[in-house]
Amino acid sequence: MIIERKPKIEPVFLSTLNYGDCFEHDEAIFMVVNLCHIEARCPACDGFFDGDDLFERGNSTIAVALSDDDGCVYNFKDIKVTPIIIKAIEV
Repeated sequence: MIIERKPKIEPVFLSTLNYGDCFEHDEAIFMVVNLCHIEARCPACDGFFDGDDLFERGNSTIAVALSDDDGCVYNFKDIKVTPIIIKAIEV
């Protein structure tokens, strides 16, 4: 993955980004995602849940950490973040 940073990009509120948009926050890279139709298995209880059960949707944005090996999912309130452009290339 190649991360292209454009100079002088001003921080924006997270709520202005769309699904698939990427941003930097606390030196980590995230992508905004939609989990409302995802169903997954919980390794702790061996049960199933969906994205709406796991995260409160009111005034929050769900994002996956691209800079994390596990691809953890986080719930953010409407904070200011720095948008970035990511290019995927085939090697």
